[in-house]
Amino acid sequence: MKKTKLLALILAFLMLITSAGVFAEDQTQENTQTSYQLSAEAKLLRDNIAQVLADVEDDWTAFDMALYQKVSEADYCMTDSAKQAAINSCIDTATSDTATASDLARVEIVLRALGVDSQELYTYDSLEPINNALALQNADHTASGYYAVPWVLLANLQGNLNLHDEEISALITVLQHNSAGGTFGYEWEGTQYPDPDTAATVLAALATLCDTNDSSIALCEEILTALEGMISESGSFGSANSDAMVIIGLLAIGENPYEFKHETSGKSVVDGLLSSVNEANNGFTFWGADNFMATEQGFRALVALSLYEGDAINIYDFSSREVVPGRQQSIDEQLPPEEDTEIAQITVTMTIKTDAVTWLEETEMQIAENGTVYDALIGAAEANGITVIGADQGYVSAMTKDGITLSEFDRGTNSGWLYKVNGEDAKIGLKDYVLSEGDVVLWYYVADWKESAGILGGYGSGYGGGGFGGGSSSSKPKEPEKTEEPEEVKPPAELEKPEVPKFSDTDNHWAKDGIDYVTSLGIMNGVVEGKFAPEEKLTRGMLVTMLYRLSGDEVTDESGFSNVADNAWYAESATWAKEKGITSGYGDGTFGANDEVTREQLVVFLIRYAELMGMNTEAEKADFEDSNDISDWAQNAINWAKAFGIVSGRDDGNFDPKGDATRGEIAVVFMRFCEMSR
Repeated sequence: MKKTKLLALILAFLMLITSAGVFAEDQTQENTQTSYQLSAEAKLLRDNIAQVLADVEDDWTAFDMALYQKVSEADYCMTDSAKQAAINSCIDTATSDTATASDLARVEIVLRALGVDSQELYTYDSLEPINNALALQNADHTASGYYAVPWVLLANLQGNLNLHDEEISALITVLQHNSAGGTFGYEWEGTQYPDPDTAATVLAALATLCDTNDSSIALCEEILTALEGMISESGSFGSANSDAMVIIGLLAIGENPYEFKHETSGKSVVDGLLSSVNEANNGFTFWGADNFMATEQGFRALVALSLYEGDAINIYDFSSREVVPGRQQSIDEQLPPEEDTEIAQITVTMTIKTDAVTWLEETEMQIAENGTVYDALIGAAEANGITVIGADQGYVSAMTKDGITLSEFDRGTNSGWLYKVNGEDAKIGLKDYVLSEGDVVLWYYVADWKESAGILGGYGSGYGGGGFGGGSSSSKPKEPEKTEEPEEVKPPAELEKPEVPKFSDTDNHWAKDGIDYVTSLGIMNGVVEGKFAPEEKLTRGMLVTMLYRLSGDEVTDESGFSNVADNAWYAESATWAKEKGITSGYGDGTFGANDEVTREQLVVFLIRYAELMGMNTEAEKADFEDSNDISDWAQNAINWAKAFGIVSGRDDGNFDPKGDATRGEIAVVFMRFCEMSR
């Protein structure tokens, strides 16, 4: 993979007078040989998403739809009410005492895209202008870490901020000191994680500086080299979200995303992005489930690719757009019903925790029957002096308590607020999750939402009815009925089975019986309401959680893993697994919850559980065609699993020990194990 476009830009600047003609000829030849056309299928996907997003009231979505209007064949427009809602939200942020530099930079970018002058904003019924650009100029650009820096530089492109050369150089220096070799990786609980999202955003932010600033050129080169090392065989950087940001960064610096490929497989980052398209062809998925943020960012990348004609294009630069003053206005909505003292009430419990302290201890409160997580959060916050930003738009971006604000990105590019109900990470938005009598809600802050099964900010935008995290229902997801546990927990196979959940993606799947079995017992759940994702890869966090649920045990000690946060969705399961000797983690004291499980690893975990239960695990050697490929430490486990009918191998007679285990496969394995252990 070559950084041809970036080098070409540099050469063009240095040889502008002496070699302009030759360079122009070479560039023309390269463009005629390079693909940069969005396929018809991808264009249809783009337009399908545009139809979905047209009335979504969200700042970045408004930016995306404004960008989409630059596409000559654009079929859909943002509704007036959605546009006004975005303007209202931006002005709220501009007037907030707790807005960070990142928040104000977002306002600067979004308002310019909407044709609104950030220097002349008015709140409802006010004649006093507000200057967001001035507020951003005076803000501490690194108070929340270096993550805000590229957004401040992108805000500067819009024309109202006007940073001085010394200020720009200082911001570039901050990025250099935090580049981590171009990966912009961060450390969490002793483990280093690369951050392609931030790296790509830095590319976009520095793109226009590369023809005059040597430091920018060097940093962009470093990032491109790092990205080459991060791309997977599928062309992906781990998710549609990351793929989209990388595509946008590459376009800004002059790299062709269609040619940015994995060295061996030949798959490009565009291939990686399109590998996450959902079944309905109107969005993108994350972990196999429809996901709002993936859809919003993926759409942005598709629009950027639609505008690409072979030359560098920075989609964040709307400086040429004419602007007018912006004013908050009421949006025609149905008024809420007058308060009815006869409305039935329910009691729920609310807790709010940061990553360090508890802001609200477990507190019982009353909300209206059929009230949502949103209603409970706002009620609890107002009663306890906590300010919540963004909840009315369906996304909690920040909370403030006693003058201390904790916002998304404060602990890293993937940090933010999530929520659980009854100990389970939610799969639908906070405005869509209807609570029941006695429900227990926990809002908590995480450094990396990818380590959780929850939905960042409790997003519920209206996309798919469920917002970020998917789901099409406006009510609480159906869960298996709970059974009273006696003093000695019976094996799961003896428990009374509640109604089997219905999944749209399992009706004709070979593992349907196993899926119905484990989900009816509550050992496994769907990834999102109505979908199980049987072909999704199994992770170590998923596997220990299943075994923990199967055991019925309780955790008696604190986790001994350095990278397992107390509020991680798999924390109790990982702690239990270590206590019981199911796993000791990796040699460096970490657990690796998101690492995919191989087939031989799966049966090793399972035999250790069987031994814990006192089961007979002796067996003759299994006869598989690829026995020589089985690791020594897994041979006994595979012998046992084959002898007792828990596994049968592949159709070709191989066991495929290094192959990935899928959710469908593990469901069948657990069904066979439970039936065998009756």
